[in-house]
Amino acid sequence: MLQLTSDWTEVEIIHLPNIPGVGLGFGIVGGTSSGVVVKTILPGSVADKVCS
Repeated sequence: MLQLTSDWTEVEIIHLPNIPGVGLGFGIVGGTSSGVVVKTILPGSVADKVCS
């Protein structure tokens, strides 16, 4: 079981199809002590199309 103990915690699980030769279209920042956050979503990318 994963326990998240932050003042701002939101977890959303999504499925992004991995199309050969095409990136998923998002960038992340963070690390082990701060957690990982999606920083950018490229317009027109798989992530943009699925999460819009």
